[in-house]
Amino acid sequence: MANPYGEEAAEWLARALLDLRSAEILAKAEGPALVGCFLCQQAIEKLLKSVLVFHGQVPRGRTISSTFTVGWPSYPSMSAC
Repeated sequence: MANPYGEEAAEWLARALLDLRSAEILAKAEGPALVGCFLCQQAIEKLLKSVLVFHGQVPRGRTISSTFTVGWPSYPSMSAC
């Protein structure tokens, strides 16, 4: 049986990869480091959201900490982080 959240998770992953690729292009063009860092942060947040969505959890909030906290109880191995 296919994961009912797989398509949405794949969309978040694609967005994360786009942000990462954009940061790489910006770095190669010697663009503003601040913008590159922001794009990397966005990529990480979207990657985390893709994992949570794949596991059926709907992320709430707009920050990494609030996104990550949603999934924390379901991933006990992360409690040591």
